[in-house]
Amino acid sequence: MSRFSAERAVPEEDLNQLDDYNKATIAAHLHKRFKVQRPYTSLGNIVVAVNPFEWLDLYDDDLGLAYQEPGRRDLPAHIYKSTAAAYRALLEGQEDQSILISGVSGAGKTETAKLLLGHLASVAGSEEGGVGSERIQHMVECTVVLESFGNAVMMGNNNSSRYGVVTQLQFDDGDIPKMVGSLNTTYLLEKSRVVSRSSRERNFHVFYQMVGSDDEDFKKTLHLSGKTSNDFQYLSTHAPAEDMDFTGLAEVQDAIRELGIAIEEEKDVFKALGGLLHLGQLEFLSDTGRTDDASKLAGGTEKSLQTSADLLGLSVEELTGALLTRPLMVARETFVKPNKVGEAQSARDALAKDVYLGIFNYLLKKINEATSCTENEEAAGTISLIDIFGFESFRRNGFEQLLINYASEKLQQMFIQDVFKSVERLCETEGIDHAKFMYRDNTTILETLEGNRGVLSMLDEECLLPHGTDSGFVALLQAQTQVAHEQHLKANSRLKHFTVHHYNHAVKYDADGFVERNRDKLHTSVAKLLGASTNNMVRRVYAYAVGGGEGADEGESSQPAQNDFQARLAMFKKKETGPAGGGARKGKRVSSVMEGGQEVLKRESMGRRFKGELRDLVERIHSTEVQYILCIRPNMENDPVLFEDEYVTQQLLSASIVEAAQVYKFVGVNVSHLEFIKRYGRLGPRELTASGRPGDAESEAVVCTKLADVLLIRDRHDPDSKTKFEVGRTKIFIRGAEHEHLEEVMAFYERRSSRKIIRHWRVRRARIRKAEAEAARRERAAAREKARQESALRVVVDDDEDDRSSDAAPVSPIRAEMDKDDEEEDEEEEEEEELPYWQGGQASPSDARVGANLSAPRTEPFTKATMRAFLNQPVETGVIECMIRRKKGVMSTIYQAYYEPSMKLLMTAKKDKGRYIIAMNPEYMKKGEPSTLGKVKAVAQRRQYIVYDNGFKANKTLPEKYTIKPERKEIAAVSIDLTRHDDFQGPRKLEVLVADSDDDLVDHASLLNSFGNDNTNIITPVPRMHSIKPEWDEDAGYFVLEFYKDRIKKQSVKNFMLHNSRGQFIMQFGRAKEDNVFALDFTGPFSPLAAFGVALSGCDSSV
Repeated sequence: MSRFSAERAVPEEDLNQLDDYNKATIAAHLHKRFKVQRPYTSLGNIVVAVNPFEWLDLYDDDLGLAYQEPGRRDLPAHIYKSTAAAYRALLEGQEDQSILISGVSGAGKTETAKLLLGHLASVAGSEEGGVGSERIQHMVECTVVLESFGNAVMMGNNNSSRYGVVTQLQFDDGDIPKMVGSLNTTYLLEKSRVVSRSSRERNFHVFYQMVGSDDEDFKKTLHLSGKTSNDFQYLSTHAPAEDMDFTGLAEVQDAIRELGIAIEEEKDVFKALGGLLHLGQLEFLSDTGRTDDASKLAGGTEKSLQTSADLLGLSVEELTGALLTRPLMVARETFVKPNKVGEAQSARDALAKDVYLGIFNYLLKKINEATSCTENEEAAGTISLIDIFGFESFRRNGFEQLLINYASEKLQQMFIQDVFKSVERLCETEGIDHAKFMYRDNTTILETLEGNRGVLSMLDEECLLPHGTDSGFVALLQAQTQVAHEQHLKANSRLKHFTVHHYNHAVKYDADGFVERNRDKLHTSVAKLLGASTNNMVRRVYAYAVGGGEGADEGESSQPAQNDFQARLAMFKKKETGPAGGGARKGKRVSSVMEGGQEVLKRESMGRRFKGELRDLVERIHSTEVQYILCIRPNMENDPVLFEDEYVTQQLLSASIVEAAQVYKFVGVNVSHLEFIKRYGRLGPRELTASGRPGDAESEAVVCTKLADVLLIRDRHDPDSKTKFEVGRTKIFIRGAEHEHLEEVMAFYERRSSRKIIRHWRVRRARIRKAEAEAARRERAAAREKARQESALRVVVDDDEDDRSSDAAPVSPIRAEMDKDDEEEDEEEEEEEELPYWQGGQASPSDARVGANLSAPRTEPFTKATMRAFLNQPVETGVIECMIRRKKGVMSTIYQAYYEPSMKLLMTAKKDKGRYIIAMNPEYMKKGEPSTLGKVKAVAQRRQYIVYDNGFKANKTLPEKYTIKPERKEIAAVSIDLTRHDDFQGPRKLEVLVADSDDDLVDHASLLNSFGNDNTNIITPVPRMHSIKPEWDEDAGYFVLEFYKDRIKKQSVKNFMLHNSRGQFIMQFGRAKEDNVFALDFTGPFSPLAAFGVALSGCDSSV
């Protein structure tokens, strides 16, 4: 349970409780909560989330379940309130739900979406082992893939999503809906980042993970061996390296395979990406030295050309021709025209961007196939998590920033309509004066951007011209400002930039490249060329692009000889009898259009396409009930302590939170007159509520007004004092503070009434018990008297059988029944003495296998100074008793090991990127940190594990910040046999090896290769332990095993005990009495670090 979960909600957690609603007081209020690590504040159905820039203990499963309980008013503000409200609406059979996450870049939107997904998965996850459970696991895997291929380092944000995404979570139609799948829809991947970006920004993560991988075979295949990111033009940057550069690729590859993508298919994906890196190395020169003449490849780039062509599945001649020439059709005759230097560079970059986008979309398609309901299934309800861009304003703002900010304006309009205009319409319906609150409307700004003569329309108009230019586009804008949009748009055609006065502030856009990016066209000849690639992934992607079918990659390619570079040059002035590229591929005809004599794939402009996608998204959101989460970035330095009030205030104004707070204060809580009377009528005079006529609206309004006058006057000594409510035609509007006061009074009244009811019930129960006891006493007395009379009668009648009757003592039926109950209780107690170890079986102190003669140290065997040495050295004497506490998070789980006699924290482990990092200080858990002790890594499809110390691989290239580079050593290895004992689904069989702490010869191969063998073939024999085989109890029907000192209490297939070859107890691990608590006990040759690592391997959910 969270440290805040048991506290009563205080007014400070709700902005409605503030006395003043201006920007300064709201920012100061958020600052105060930020200081005490309370990042969440509520405002109606809005949750304001301030990014803490550190992990807080606020997200465990118990707290998540608590928010699902209806009527819980004692829980603090939290993003879980949004998911709980959405899920409860599904439970009640209401319409589909949406949760809209907004905020600037770096405000924590992506992490918030992960936490929301984790919460819903924990409270509505399907049965383990079912289809829904498998899909939920795929959802987690897909976030790894999408972050790698869609996120990048930006200024002040090391994991910025460069696309928008809507994750539609699908639920079944059960009485308690279970999550059965998800469907991801992405918007506007910033593909231009592949070829260019700011000097302090980086390309997509996946490229750096490829170059930084420690898999030399992988790098050799892609010709990346010995290369760094700065060796590639598409990757060169001044931004520092990230840890994920060196550790992330293996996790991404695992996630791709988990999604059902074949290994060969995965290899083709990375080959294509490697081909793009080498493609970016190509440089071009003019044949004659003049920039307006035909271009050629610069010297020294031949190797990059060959490598790029091989990885993309093309011939050198084909790739060269696609870059240096283009087909030109004049009067139905096709010519081949050489490209100038700038045109060749544009062709290179266009190919790279288009191939990357195609790969991203293909992976998204495979993700949806793995996570969404099938055609035969139908989701009964959905909850959509909407993470669509944050408003962006940089030193240089390009075409992508315009579209991103346009999307922000569109969602802001939806927020205004939901919060402000809906309140306005309600007030008009109820006859309430709403002139008291004001809000800003961005309708005119959107008209400037998307209207018939707006920015996007003018851009499309310029793109229709064969020789449209960026300067021409800005000139159109400049002319348009003379007749319209002057308030929100300023343009300068000479400097080729324009400024849009957005809802929050003005942004200057550099129009360079706008026309080319908006056209988003690819030459048909290039698409056909890629559609015939020998790289199956590239061919599959461009089978879709040119109209081919799913199986188009198996069809024949009929690319003509014109793809040969020399042939194309020879045809520069030679007539050809058909479209460039000749022939036809199997499948549909290529959908193309002529522009300036060039045949290009027919695509809607990016601006028009994005406008349509946004329109559909807004319509989809409007068809659902929406919860809002506003993420706030407290500073630009990602500092968990710094809170910049001015920066936060600007975000609050941009998101209209100040106006929203004023509106919520004005409207407050509104209920019908009858609901108000039914709820609070008991608090007023009885004659008042009795005077109303049920069903008479006018009478109900009068009674409601009088009751509110009695209950809600601020100063009861001054009847003329301003009230905190307004009565409409059908509803009463109560201010937030007054409603809270009413609820407190109502709670007190209900508690007092409950006490009265309980008191009366107890008196009644006592009377009933007294009567029942008296009746039982009389019954027992009558039974005794009857037995006495029967006994006396037998003595008189059977006097000759005195020897038999004299030994028989009279027993009443009641006494006999009590004796029978006592016998059954004794039998139950005897049965409880022999429970299986899964159900808390007792350990036998006399059993030599479990170390009866071993004992735990009475004092701590370490000091603060010797802690690290203690954790790394094998236990010399006695048994070390530890407690492990598990804290489940959304994307990772934390394990903390305590020395149980003193509850001293020894180590903390966190699962990160498919491995466990172990450190002494939970605040510093990165590889190479002084606090870090080692890691546990899974190999062989998570059937074997290796425990390492904190060193590095000998051949690994590290950033300069690592001044000390110790060589990595293995500590222990674990092999898990899932066939289990006797092929029965009971405890697993484990084999554990521990390396000698003084031996430097044991390497990666020797420990793993020794599994299943004896020590005769190993350079240095290593201690070997096996799990103790439990005994099968035929009568009970389960395995039994006696644990050391009765410390393992709960059943689990992951509980185990280890002994050495002589049958001596070495280690045990299993569930303790409390939830998420485990017992870990061990002796030599284990060190505490090695024992903890072996225990973590047993905690891996994969096994």
